[in-house]
Amino acid sequence: MERNKNKLSELLLSPIGLFGLVILVVVIILIVASVIRMVTERPDDQTTYEYDPASQTEIAWMPITDGDDKELPIFVGFTDLINNGMTATQMNVFKDAIKKYAASNDMVLERVSYLKDSYVLAASYVFDFEVVLNIDGATVKVRADSSKGWKNILGMVVTLRDEDDNKLYELKVDEKNFCEYYGNCDGLETGT
Repeated sequence: MERNKNKLSELLLSPIGLFGLVILVVVIILIVASVIRMVTERPDDQTTYEYDPASQTEIAWMPITDGDDKELPIFVGFTDLINNGMTATQMNVFKDAIKKYAASNDMVLERVSYLKDSYVLAASYVFDFEVVLNIDGATVKVRADSSKGWKNILGMVVTLRDEDDNKLYELKVDEKNFCEYYGNCDGLETGT
């Protein structure tokens, strides 16, 4: 038995044995890597990416599942506004203003892109920025002013202007439409 161990040790330490051992380790590593790749890659993943020139971001398009259609328009690149204090509720009011403007002008919107680096804080809770309608479409100046309610949307006014500063559309949030944006208003007094 001791003699067999010595022969095995000599064989493994010989150049042929070391070469065989290296080959065995490489084969094991390749097998493990291919198994990991097969587990992490899904063959049904058909995600595609598209560059949005206005916001200068990548959009990931995933296949639609369960028969759900994508909601149009999609809003791209608005993280600058969120990072600078715009609340989700304020963003919803802005999005609704864009949708209502498009509907009133029989415009089919597929994408609304934040124009990169266009954000300016005009005053406390007054957001000025520009958006591009559809891909490389019209540029619209936006003022989302919620200074009356001090960040609350009651009294918020969203004004859309063209590049020549002509007013295109205005949406005001008052007691009549507040609950459309706020959500559940049961027991909430809006006059405060």
